[in-house]
Amino acid sequence: MNAFNCCSLLEEILLPSFVSKIGSHAFNECTSLRDISIPSSLNEIEDNTFSGCKSLVEVSIPKSVHVIDRYAFSGCSSLKQMILPSSVHVIGDYTFSECTSLATIKIPSNVKKMGRYAFINCSSLAEITIPSDMGEIEESFLCGCSSLKKLVIPSSIKPIEPHAFKNCSSLIDVSIPFY
Repeated sequence: MNAFNCCSLLEEILLPSFVSKIGSHAFNECTSLRDISIPSSLNEIEDNTFSGCKSLVEVSIPKSVHVIDRYAFSGCSSLKQMILPSSVHVIGDYTFSECTSLATIKIPSNVKKMGRYAFINCSSLAEITIPSDMGEIEESFLCGCSSLKKLVIPSSIKPIEPHAFKNCSSLIDVSIPFY
């Protein structure tokens, strides 16, 4: 917990293959962090693990990870793309909030929960596929995603919480199939 919190000059991390847990806030506000190698022994990315890592451009999530907890990548303003493995089934509240350069995210179809404010103010995000197993769209889920142009909402989604798509000013194509 808080192991390297605010180490503002830290640029690279190579974790050994036996690491099974990274505590919450471990690399929070490591503003120069560019490269992280996450071992395949890790099964959860805890809350605030990489929040505020403003120089982080790309992260490879191993297939062993099942949960990405709240605020895990919040404020990673240089993060451009994220490909989540099919093993991930929970994305916590605010996980990718304020990732203003995030243009592409591949979310596995078996994700069952994406938390409140998960992508709030991801202003470069142009398209997202919402998994049909999710059940509901949480409050302010994509609020402030001003580049979002296309949205497909599966018919299995009930309900859509308040402000889910507020300030998605570029949204021109919404598809909501009949129940």
